[in-house]
Amino acid sequence: MDAANYATYKRLRTAASEDLVKKATVVLPFTMKVTNGKHKNDTEDGFEFNLRELKKLTAQTGTDQYGTEGVEEGKGNFVLITGEETKANYPYMVEVTSANGSDYSFIAAQKGSNIVATPETITGETEAETGLTNTGTYSGVKLPTTKSFFYFTKNKYVSSKTAKNKYTEIYVQPFRAYYVDPAAGSKLSMFEIVYDELEENEGLITGVTTARSHGPLTVVTGHGYMTLTSSEDINVTVCNIKGTVVANLKMTAGEQQNINVPAGVYLVNKNKVIVK
Repeated sequence: MDAANYATYKRLRTAASEDLVKKATVVLPFTMKVTNGKHKNDTEDGFEFNLRELKKLTAQTGTDQYGTEGVEEGKGNFVLITGEETKANYPYMVEVTSANGSDYSFIAAQKGSNIVATPETITGETEAETGLTNTGTYSGVKLPTTKSFFYFTKNKYVSSKTAKNKYTEIYVQPFRAYYVDPAAGSKLSMFEIVYDELEENEGLITGVTTARSHGPLTVVTGHGYMTLTSSEDINVTVCNIKGTVVANLKMTAGEQQNINVPAGVYLVNKNKVIVK
């Protein structure tokens, strides 16, 4: 596309009675610029949103949304994408971080974007252990609940195996995504969405974790401390797992702050980090 023109996609609320969403799936035929996983429109609407992919699924026994006990429920760890640009025709999870309070949940706009022809199959990441593959649709699709897939509803993914007790098919709206289970082997009834969770001992190098970016903020943790580095002006709140605020910071672009804290789990601007 000419550098002076925009490729734009606008996501309206799905019903007049519903709130504007903060989490959504999306697949677009054009690329967008990102910094630390975040896209920011340079248009007047002021929308900003993170783009994420499913890294890992974990499961536990629980009760599904219809009250059935003894089923497996899961959590999907969605991490920020890397690189400086999104892929066209590739489904993502959207986390809206700044909106203008209009009738749109989010607007994606990119000047001089690269628009790519639609492939026959629109696929994204595949979760390594379960084989669930992120799949997109531009025209919308009705999926029979006899097939094995997970559809996005009310901020979580629900299994078609659970839904088939009440529905014969599920409609996935245009420019959305769902997860296909090719082997039909997953026993999960649903999985919730969590952001940037650290696994035990993940990234440890001589007692120090590798840097993790949470939007404009990069967090490095070690034994009894965390180091925060901001790429833009930002307010930072650090809470312990009980919700008690242990630090309130107002950081400027390029600033670095060290915080001494006991070992434990902390929320830095609502993102989970672990201090050993």
